[in-house]
Amino acid sequence: MRAILALWFAAFPLLAQTPPVAAGSIEGAVTDALTGAPVPELTVNLVAAEVLSPVKTDEQGHFVARGLAAGQYLVLAAQSAGYAPRSVRVRLAPFQELKGVDLKLEREAVIAGRILDRDQKPVAGARVTARAQGYRDGRSVLTGMQTATASERGEFRITGLSAGKYSVEADAKPLSVRKRLAGEAATEDKAPVRADVRTYYGGSTSMDGASLLAVTAGQQIEGFNLTLLRERTMCIASAIEDAEAPNGRVGVIVSELMPMSQSRVAGDGVASGEEFEICGLPAGSYRLWSFTTKARPRYAGQTFTLGSRSVRLPHLTVSGYVAVKGAVTVANGKEDAPAPRMRVRLAPKDRAAIAGEELVAVFEPAGTFVIPGALNDEYWLEISGMPTGYYVRSAMQNQREVRRDAVRAGAGDVAIVLGADGPSLNGQVVGKDGRPLANATVVLVAAPVPAAPGPGQIFTTVSDQNGQYALQNMAPGEYRVLAPAGVELEEAGDPAFLREHAGQFAEVTLGPRERKMLTLTVREDRP
Repeated sequence: MRAILALWFAAFPLLAQTPPVAAGSIEGAVTDALTGAPVPELTVNLVAAEVLSPVKTDEQGHFVARGLAAGQYLVLAAQSAGYAPRSVRVRLAPFQELKGVDLKLEREAVIAGRILDRDQKPVAGARVTARAQGYRDGRSVLTGMQTATASERGEFRITGLSAGKYSVEADAKPLSVRKRLAGEAATEDKAPVRADVRTYYGGSTSMDGASLLAVTAGQQIEGFNLTLLRERTMCIASAIEDAEAPNGRVGVIVSELMPMSQSRVAGDGVASGEEFEICGLPAGSYRLWSFTTKARPRYAGQTFTLGSRSVRLPHLTVSGYVAVKGAVTVANGKEDAPAPRMRVRLAPKDRAAIAGEELVAVFEPAGTFVIPGALNDEYWLEISGMPTGYYVRSAMQNQREVRRDAVRAGAGDVAIVLGADGPSLNGQVVGKDGRPLANATVVLVAAPVPAAPGPGQIFTTVSDQNGQYALQNMAPGEYRVLAPAGVELEEAGDPAFLREHAGQFAEVTLGPRERKMLTLTVREDRP
């Protein structure tokens, strides 16, 4: 759920700036989309400014949340037995009593089948994972996952899936971490060994080469058999030292590199400074890392690419948090003018967040900031919550544009420069009959449409219950805009989607400080 919420916050950056005008309410009902039966005792989260206000449905599926501030809300019905999660976006006016916010739950989708080895024998105990794919700022992100363990007959069943695109992977077993013995052959001299390895749908040993499985709401996919590949595998050797606990133990983890997530390949504990070895890795890109909370949280990590030979990796030493400092200025602004209110945070580039990381910037009145709890690692810079008219002109760290190249903790201060002459685009999404459409995705992309848009080149949002939408914090310039039918927010940044619909985008020019109004008719025809 956390990834889904992050995508939504990115689409509605003004939430954190909404004045706290309370006493409004949101009321509705949750029902089965097929039968119309109420869904009782279900948690409904009302989310604004990263604050969750949970309520429960009663026996009639009815819910009401009171004492709410004005602003945009995501009304999210949590996953329930037999149902996939469902959400709608609404705008609450000051003191408004908004009724009729109804959610019709689709039955959960299911993927079921068998995991087999090359000889078509069942692989008992195989771990199977389905990972939902989405996009944020033009970058691929994982928006959720479900797992299952194969039975003695190699059978698995993954439930709780929403409509979307998924990568599906199977692991025969975790790899072991063992102590290297004195006098044994050097790791780098060991010959490759063929073994069953992690395999993705589409016949790949890494997510980069996986095929995505499109799943519709309530779909029951049976007979989804996945045969494990048998590939040449190699070994790695290294050591991790904890200088503050030299006689203790450290955790050793190897994960496959994934966008803002991770998938553990091997993990165990070894003595601090002890050389270890992990074998059974196919060619690919990985992270070797360790994290400990003894005395204080500390971390060590390195990424590596494994080719056709085993390797000895540099030794690591765990270290504490790194403060990332920076400043926000406004181009052509007054030198003593305060920077506008905004939110700056870091997001781990190719792993999941670790408990204890403090990645949200704390601002000083002069516009300087500090992110207190980063690890010695790489992060994406995320900027949101700017008022209308402001946009990011550049974000630099040691002459690198870190909106497209990751922030490196400990590699210098980050300088963010804003423009203050930005336009905005507002309006309504309607159907072919001219009626307003709620929950419709709107995509604005720089012109000409880039093959792989990045931050500052693509903006997405979703219409509220009245079909109203608002896009802001973009630079003046030429854009293309589209309200496609049946496309979820997290799909809109997919380069394949942009290529497929390139001929359907409408041209729009947004001049400096322009406040343009534009009605968008949903395009239901396929290109």
